[in-house]
Amino acid sequence: MRLRARDRDEAVIEFMELTNYNFEFAIYVKLFNAITTVARLSKLDFAMVFTTGITEYHGEAESGPTETFMHNYGPRVHHLAFQTERIEETYAALKEDGLAFLIELVGSPDEGLKQTFSLASASTLVVNEYIHRYGDFEGFFTKSNVTLLTGATAGQ
Repeated sequence: MRLRARDRDEAVIEFMELTNYNFEFAIYVKLFNAITTVARLSKLDFAMVFTTGITEYHGEAESGPTETFMHNYGPRVHHLAFQTERIEETYAALKEDGLAFLIELVGSPDEGLKQTFSLASASTLVVNEYIHRYGDFEGFFTKSNVTLLTGATAGQ
């Protein structure tokens, strides 16, 4: 979910109160003026991810891709995540079928996960995320992956 920076705290708190979800963590990506906040019931349940700017929109160059997205499209779902057990094969097959991507696969087995973002659908503007978590990876994502994926959204 993409939200305006000024609405972040109120929206996350409202969501948690309405759903009994709990704040899990947030990752700040200062390079792209972004905060990604994760709320969950448990590690086995669907997660809600909110991404906002650290500061509000002040022009494309200084605002970063998240606040620029908000400026252009308003608050909305940005992407849906799909877990796959065979990320390389999934990525290659989708690419062969003509799906374009904002970024190549990022991450590795050593980091615990690999993921990518598709180009937004022309019909819905929704991006698909494809992700694989390796072995006993306990995290949700890594700071390096979030940074790379956030940077890739500048191409929208």
